[in-house]
Amino acid sequence: MIARLQATGLNATAVQNPLTSLAEAVASPERASERQDGPTVLVWHSFAGMIITEVGVHPNVSALVHVSARVADAGGGLHSAGQNISDATGNRRHRLRWR
Repeated sequence: MIARLQATGLNATAVQNPLTSLAEAVASPERASERQDGPTVLVWHSFAGMIITEVGVHPNVSALVHVSARVADAGGGLHSAGQNISDATGNRRHRLRWR
């Protein structure tokens, strides 16, 4: 996604959540916001809403965007979209069951 944004002439920065504490999770995007030259749009997904709500008061932040979606694999449908959910390392942590 960053490459696509940069191809349109936008500056884009990805921030890794350190997964250590809320304070450190907030500090990471705050530091990134401080390095931005001009208005900054923060985009997040999942539980990062807590983090971005804290960072959203930074003077450079002009907007907050929450991305929440489920997409099925090729050839799959809505039923298969949530069957196997993996964490960032690829380990299956959740298995949703549709009834």
